Amino acid sequence: MAAIKALAENALSAALRPMNSGDVAAVAAIEQQVQFTPWSATLFADTLRVPRYFGYVLMQAQQLLGFYIVEVIADEATLHNIAVSPEHQSKGFGRQLIEHAIGQCLQTGVTRLMLEVRESNTSAIGLYESLGFELDGVRRDYYSAPWGRENGLLMSRPLS
Repeated sequence: MAAIKALAENALSAALRPMNSGDVAAVAAIEQQVQFTPWSATLFADTLRVPRYFGYVLMQAQQLLGFYIVEVIADEATLHNIAVSPEHQSKGFGRQLIEHAIGQCLQTGVTRLMLEVRESNTSAIGLYESLGFELDGVRRDYYSAPWGRENGLLMSRPLS
């Protein structure tokens, strides 16, 4: 029970705000720490200039802890990227980011949120499943990894 309370307190002490160009370096630095094939700072900056994308950062005491990027096309959205810095993982921040993304999607009339995740990322898969995402399909050998190739799992959940 104490562990659950601590997770809730951590998540409540962090605030989300829209990502801006001043965040790109910090976002790219987190991405470098958590991905085998990270997005470049240029790619993050480019998403800020395209109206169909939106991104948010999670801040705590002036420190950027995590972020997400969503693309909206018509009434569907894709969560393209989400990450929490390694030292802040397993504290409820990933859940806070996804729940916020879902809320933002609902405000824009999105009826379905999709994502793709590495098959080896079992902690993320568990989080997505706990939030109602279901497996839609598999992209065989989609991702490169230090050990070779790995599958990408396509997941989605309806929004209402």
